[in-house]
This record gives sequence, structure tokens and C-alpha cells, in this order.
Amino acid sequence: MFLTIEDEWLAVRNASVAARGVLADLLYLIERAKDKKGTLQLGDVVLRMIGVSESEFDGYVKELISCGVLVVGDGLITSGRLERDQRIRAILTENGRKGGRPRKQP
Repeated sequence: MFLTIEDEWLAVRNASVAARGVLADLLYLIERAKDKKGTLQLGDVVLRMIGVSESEFDGYVKELISCGVLVVGDGLITSGRLERDQRIRAILTENGRKGGRPRKQP
């Protein structure tokens, strides 16, 4: 759940302490999202769970987007890392259907 990639951690270090706290809460909520696609529907429930006002939340999210750790679109919020991992997982699944790892050419 927590950022383990050095580049992402360094990117987050440029954000304010409050934004990093919001990020930790969001990553937990994204991980536990019911749709299991790694996205979270924004709304009053999320704001109450995090404990910030809508204007504060918007500011923190903009800060985290500028750091490159969050992606927002169509009212959904996701982690850039989770999005990349999902694409890689799909590619690996497809390779598994084809018989696994391709043979190396001599």
C-alpha cells in the first residue's frame, strides 16, 4: 500500500505534510475500494473519512497530482503506481495465456 519506489517517495517528499497524510488515507481507501479496479469514487463519504473540507481536499489533490502520484478523471481518483501495475498485470496475464515467458533467441 505504501510507496516503496524511491522515485515516487522522493516526489511525495516535495508535497506538504498534510498532503502526504491525505495521500496515505487515499491509498488505503483506494486499496479497499469495492470495485477492485484501484479507483475510488470521490464524494462526501471520502471527505468525512479523511477529515478535511472539500476546498482543503481539492488543494491537497492538486498538490499530489503535480507531484505525479495521483491521477484523477471522471470523478475517480487512482494512484499512478496502481494504474501502471494494473497495465503490467494485464500484459503478464496475456503472456501466461500464450504459454508463459517467451523463449529467448540464441
